[in-house]
Amino acid sequence: MNKESALIGTLGYGIEEPYKNTSLTTPNCIELHQIINDLIEQNIEYIALEASSHGLSQNRLSGINISTAAFTNLTHDHLDYHKDLKEYENSKLMLFNDIDIKKAVINIDNPFGKRISENIPKSIDKLDVSLEGSTKSKPVINGTIKQHDSNGLIIDVESDFGKGQIKSPLTGRFNAQNLLLSLGILLSEGFQLDNIINAFQFIPLPPGRMQSINGFGEQKIIIDYAHTPDGLEHSLRTIKEIYHGKVCVVFGCGGDRDNKKRPLMGSMAEKYADEIIITDDNPRTESPKNIINDILNGIHDKKRTQTISDRHEAILYALKTSSYNDIVLISGKCHDEKQIYRTKEYDFSDRRCVEEILKIK
Repeated sequence: MNKESALIGTLGYGIEEPYKNTSLTTPNCIELHQIINDLIEQNIEYIALEASSHGLSQNRLSGINISTAAFTNLTHDHLDYHKDLKEYENSKLMLFNDIDIKKAVINIDNPFGKRISENIPKSIDKLDVSLEGSTKSKPVINGTIKQHDSNGLIIDVESDFGKGQIKSPLTGRFNAQNLLLSLGILLSEGFQLDNIINAFQFIPLPPGRMQSINGFGEQKIIIDYAHTPDGLEHSLRTIKEIYHGKVCVVFGCGGDRDNKKRPLMGSMAEKYADEIIITDDNPRTESPKNIINDILNGIHDKKRTQTISDRHEAILYALKTSSYNDIVLISGKCHDEKQIYRTKEYDFSDRRCVEEILKIK
């Protein structure tokens, strides 16, 4: 829309790929100011900053002027850092209660988002977004998914800014919510509804986010970042909605991180996948076997489950044993190109691993 923009977040920072690496999703305060200054010197007008709960609780956003803050969702995550879900919620709330923001766009389909919306300071201009039509507050953006398949999403939009239809190559209900939030942010910043919707159809697929690769025959391989129970559920449900073959999922859980989510991840895999392969995903200083056993504790019927610690071998097994029209979801690492054992990092990329296997087919 003829505005120079950049991002700072999990993928790094910059205007376009390849992004420059950052030390953290939300860099420390000094590094963050340096990055923002670097982007301003490049005549960047808009910056999308991912404000992590860690970053908020550690005041990494101190001194940053934020025009519009958005809330996406809150699920079981980061409880290795936060003592419990309540502490995690309180860290998220800091963005709306403790930082001087002018506007807020909130996904009220998430129960915590609804509470934020109901209790947000009156001094903040609030805009609620929903796929469920669950609000009568003003102003509001309501979306209805009219079409959802392997080609993407079509969403009808009704709002206090007008009506329209979003067409996007992105897939998944979670991406429909993200599109509505993005629409809300841009409307809050003064852009016109028609111009935003027109631009959305050209949004490229993010690397490692429900990234589709053609496998053997009609086989589909999906690489995704899902590394939480909620994320894995959304990814698997999306695949079930838009494809018709059997679903095999390859995933693991990180070591030295929240171990309470591991059986929950196993439970989600059992609920939605036809075949499950549990493997390593940055075990760090923990025993890979112990991590896998934690995941297995959430799976009741283990007949559909294989455990293959070596991630390359796990992916190879999934691709070789899945039928020609099955779907293989490789979940957890996404853009991460390292596998961490103990304190050593080894080069490993899910995407490159898949490409190497397909070359020898």
